[in-house]
Amino acid sequence: EYLVTAPGLLGDLARYIYQRLNNDEPGIALSAALSFMGALMSGRVASETGVESNLYVAIIAESGIGKSQAQNVLKEIVTAAGLESVTDFLMGKPASDSGLLSALNRSPRQLLIWDEFGIALSALSNSKATHEALILSQIMELYSSAGKPLKGKEYATKDRVDIQGGAYLSIFGASTPNRFFGSLNQDFIEDGFLPRWFLFFQSEVFKEKKAEDNRGVFADIVDRVKAVQKWTGVEGNLASVSTETEKFIIDTSKALNPMWRATVKNLKEDASGPTERVFFSRLNEQATKVILCCSDEGKFDSENALWVKGFTEEVLKAVIKKLDKNIFANSKVRESNRLREKFVLLLKPGQAITRSVLVKKTHYWCSTLERNQIIDSLVESGDWSLQTLDNPSAKSPNSKHKAYVCEKI
Repeated sequence: EYLVTAPGLLGDLARYIYQRLNNDEPGIALSAALSFMGALMSGRVASETGVESNLYVAIIAESGIGKSQAQNVLKEIVTAAGLESVTDFLMGKPASDSGLLSALNRSPRQLLIWDEFGIALSALSNSKATHEALILSQIMELYSSAGKPLKGKEYATKDRVDIQGGAYLSIFGASTPNRFFGSLNQDFIEDGFLPRWFLFFQSEVFKEKKAEDNRGVFADIVDRVKAVQKWTGVEGNLASVSTETEKFIIDTSKALNPMWRATVKNLKEDASGPTERVFFSRLNEQATKVILCCSDEGKFDSENALWVKGFTEEVLKAVIKKLDKNIFANSKVRESNRLREKFVLLLKPGQAITRSVLVKKTHYWCSTLERNQIIDSLVESGDWSLQTLDNPSAKSPNSKHKAYVCEKI
């Protein structure tokens, strides 16, 4: 639905990419087109509130579904439109945070096509090499500070890299589900990294289709990309190829009206917890960026507002649903296992503990429900057993009490 009705150059590009795919995967086509338009429009349009068009987008799909096909189409368009000859439009994979800034200093408007995105996330988040680990925090900063002057870090051995005119990084990432979800935990959500991303997922039903390549459509898209590349940012004058342009300011207030803001407010208030609320807090910003990606004529047609709002909200809800299944649930399992291990360490083999003592020892770091569930789990697994034992602290010599005994050898 959203592929068919997507407006402007964004929609035509997405539909062309979809035609080139061998599988029925509209998410791949939309994700590729959105990341490309986010980069192309960067520095050329901005909202009245200062939001820029740069986007972080990723497609999560199995191998052979069409991720590489979409990446190749984008590279073909970049080459045919001459974007690389005017400016380094496509960024190489950064090896460090300073390398990332150096690349943007050479050319401030770039698209990073990040294949094997999940593997990279896992490696970077677990890296002991500081310069590699800092790539993620630099990427987070670049998202929010797009278009603003950037100051690099001070080094004893080399000059600081400053980007006075601001930088615009857009990303098109691709990963398999196992690699992507296996690399993440809830920290990626709580520190704001994942909520900055548009995440798309492969269709639940696999369906092949015939790939087509309409070169007339390709040529038309290339011509329109070239026209945007020539903008000076001054309405009516499209003659210059300078990348130092004044921006078209796109008024988004009519599209993202009070009714929309009330919808966003209700979504945040009705969120099941702080984690969902973090995502919904980005909803208005994400919708603004999509509007900018649809403003390839230097203005936004308000008739497309319903598409933008519906599309953005739908994508975000799909992301939360997937994360709820693959990250939130896994985090709960990991937390449960962590607590269970703490219970196990309370007793050595053959030692016993009563429930009242157990409650005193654990009430600071687990709830009653968690405690009961873990005790039941330990008894069920045979690690502990519930026995009736002599009560050495009782005044009566024949007094008994029930206690949990560690059966592990």
